[in-house]
Amino acid sequence: MAQNSEHAINTATRRWPGLPWEFSLTVAVCLAGMIGVLLWGLVVSRDKNELGFDIWLNGAQAPFMDAWGEFAAFAVGAPMAIAIGVAFAGLAGWRYRSLAVGLGAGLAVALSWLSSALIKALVARPRPDWSAITHHVGPIEVDASFPSGHVTFISALSTVVVLLLWTSRYRWGAVALGGTATLIIAIGRVYVGAHYPSDVIAAVVYGFFAATLAYAVIGRLLSVGDIQQRIDRLFPAPFRSERSAS
Repeated sequence: MAQNSEHAINTATRRWPGLPWEFSLTVAVCLAGMIGVLLWGLVVSRDKNELGFDIWLNGAQAPFMDAWGEFAAFAVGAPMAIAIGVAFAGLAGWRYRSLAVGLGAGLAVALSWLSSALIKALVARPRPDWSAITHHVGPIEVDASFPSGHVTFISALSTVVVLLLWTSRYRWGAVALGGTATLIIAIGRVYVGAHYPSDVIAAVVYGFFAATLAYAVIGRLLSVGDIQQRIDRLFPAPFRSERSAS
């Protein structure tokens, strides 16, 4: 009896953490939110009135702001984002002693981030006028501007972390840390003139909805049959708890 109880506890700790909301409602709201971001982008894509804010913020020209902008560009640029995503997947897998949870968490972030490229292509908003930015920090960026890929990544990562920890005592700490990190990256990207304010705001919203949708769908797929158990059997032995290895 005691052995069965221990096995039940261990299995529960390895399970994909559930959503705090009902699945169907979550999917519907997230899809609506993502479509809303796309429509918003199509509306603001030809509006250059926001350039004044970029010019004003860029006018600070303080050394610490330059470092801030450079950090925001590097910390979640494509190479670092990939490295962070892989590390996060490994950490999540170790935390829950589940290869499925680790892969699923990393995949939720990756899908959210990569899917923002489709929004960029559909909206095709040009970057802020580089000639209007008087204090240049870093190289010119010429791909589409809406939404910010950097901010989408950090928003999606923060969202998945919060969802994983939602039933734990660390959830509000995760919300505060994720919100702060997202704000830091967003301000840095606007300061260097790489994005309009609406680009980074849309990225925060899109990252949240896309990551929540991916998290919900992946969790539902892992609950079908014994898919998660099959994946977990491949889990590297050094990461297994003693009871899950027996």
